[in-house]
Amino acid sequence: MQVEEWVDGQGGFARTRQLLAAGATERMLTSAVRTGRLRRARNGWYSTRDADDPEFRAARVGGIVAGLSALRLLGVWEWSPDGVLRIAVRRGDARLRRSRGGRRRPRTRREPGVVVRWDAELPRRGPTPITVEPLLDALERTIRDEPAPVAAMALDWAYAEGRIDRIDLESILVRAGTRGRRVARLVDEKSQSILEDAVRIPLLLRGHHVRAQHPLEGGGDIDLVVDRSVGLECDGRRFHVDRFESDRSKDLRMLATGLTPLRVGEKHVRHGWPLILAALDAALRRHGRLVPAGNSGADIWRPPDGRLRRRSPRRTPEFPTGPPRNTPGPGRARPGGTGRDAAGPDAAGPGAAGDAAAGIDPAGCG
Repeated sequence: MQVEEWVDGQGGFARTRQLLAAGATERMLTSAVRTGRLRRARNGWYSTRDADDPEFRAARVGGIVAGLSALRLLGVWEWSPDGVLRIAVRRGDARLRRSRGGRRRPRTRREPGVVVRWDAELPRRGPTPITVEPLLDALERTIRDEPAPVAAMALDWAYAEGRIDRIDLESILVRAGTRGRRVARLVDEKSQSILEDAVRIPLLLRGHHVRAQHPLEGGGDIDLVVDRSVGLECDGRRFHVDRFESDRSKDLRMLATGLTPLRVGEKHVRHGWPLILAALDAALRRHGRLVPAGNSGADIWRPPDGRLRRRSPRRTPEFPTGPPRNTPGPGRARPGGTGRDAAGPDAAGPGAAGDAAAGIDPAGCG
């Protein structure tokens, strides 16, 4: 019996009891470890994975790959990967070790590049080794532990890849509580690529109205429509290298429908984001849409002429039922009022009215 082949057939990890039940002996396991055919992750755990494999490192610590790290093994959308390994261990577990290095427990609890979370709901270790958190649990943990844009991008990936359906998406957001409600504002089930999310989510956080995969007259969809005025196309090299003519036709059809076409690539989004915002603001000004004008870190929305929008005055009722409250009726003087109040505004004379309009008190002159 070749023990390493049997362990490979089990997913790369096996417990001692499994190997003994399959016909292996203690001597065979010791020989396989000494010759390098097997690696001992921790006491009672054997593996054929490399020492730098995330699952092997999590097994050494005594937990499982969790959260965003578990989704990373499945190919989640990550615009700026941090390289941190997230590990979940059951609350109360002891004898935790470093993910790399010797067998002794580290003197310091923190290891660079590793984040360990204690979870009371994590199942106990069974006869079959579990090294990766299930998909739905990993998505929920990502919502709780990661920034909202990162979590929203992960949910968009799972939905676009068909790994979850709408019911799963809603249940995950509900279980995440307040954090789930924040992330739900950034999730779009129509998103189809990481580049679209890398543009759409920052624009949403900036205050724009963004609609993904908007249908276009004549066929096809627009990647993003910003403030109902700009058709923003996110051109990845993988899907647009052979679509030059069709993309130009799409731009012409957008112009025919009243939208301003704007195309950006991955390099623009990564290294030229201020230029994208400047071009977007210029296009929105031509359409008469409000554009942000940053001041002291806070965006103030202004109309194209640069003036602040004022609140419209309160409208008077079409059929008034009587004089306004606390206002004297016609021919009545205010209680305790002066002669000017009793005589009405015409008795003051044009000079006094001009002084009052200028903010001058006529009684204080002379």
